[in-house]
Amino acid sequence: MPDEPTVLPSEAAPVIAPETLSEDHWTHDRGFDEPTQKVMAKFGTETEALAAHVELEAYRGRSIALPKDDASEAEKTAQMDKVYAKLGVPPNEAGYDFKMPDNIPKGMEPSEAAVAEFKALGIALKLTDAQMAGLAKFDMDKTIKAMEAGKVARDAAEANRTAERKAENDKAMAALKEEWGPEYVDRVDKAALAHAKYGSKTPADWTKYYYQVYLDKMAEDILVPSQGRAAEGAKDFFDPASYPTK
Repeated sequence: MPDEPTVLPSEAAPVIAPETLSEDHWTHDRGFDEPTQKVMAKFGTETEALAAHVELEAYRGRSIALPKDDASEAEKTAQMDKVYAKLGVPPNEAGYDFKMPDNIPKGMEPSEAAVAEFKALGIALKLTDAQMAGLAKFDMDKTIKAMEAGKVARDAAEANRTAERKAENDKAMAALKEEWGPEYVDRVDKAALAHAKYGSKTPADWTKYYYQVYLDKMAEDILVPSQGRAAEGAKDFFDPASYPTK
């Protein structure tokens, strides 16, 4: 005789009132009390009843029961600990096994103390490994975005400062060109020589300042006309990035 197919409760036959069951029903003469007989009457065969029992036991193993409203605080705590354990929350910091984000910039790796503090927070908030990994990645992504935005802002501010210094320098040089007239190029060349040798101060009128330095400290040592700012270091004298600030 072939085995009877397994039928889950959802596929079981409609409920049959115990008093209407025939003597051929599998529950006949089993000695079930009335409540049990009513439950067993739902199943057409003993195999169906056994399959339903197995499924129920499996469900009980997966189910999560919240504490009752009238439970004591100790009972509620104990029951909630079981709930969190089934959800994957470790009992203590040592139980965590999540990985830190792989996009942590070099030099920003968290210290052991920082990781321990983060794990302690996870235990306090009842977070799982997956939640801890997600939170760490969210925080790192946010930090990186803030760093990138800060760099963009700093670069823009520096570009503005460079442009402002260049505009001020161009204005000052135009005025100096008008003041010095035909001697402008020669004097600027000599100022560049002095800047290359003595450049440490950055007064507002730096070209005139270094030309005076040239006259005071270098004129007697250089008995030939300027050769077009050929002195070492003078080539960067007019680089906007090196414009002296006030």
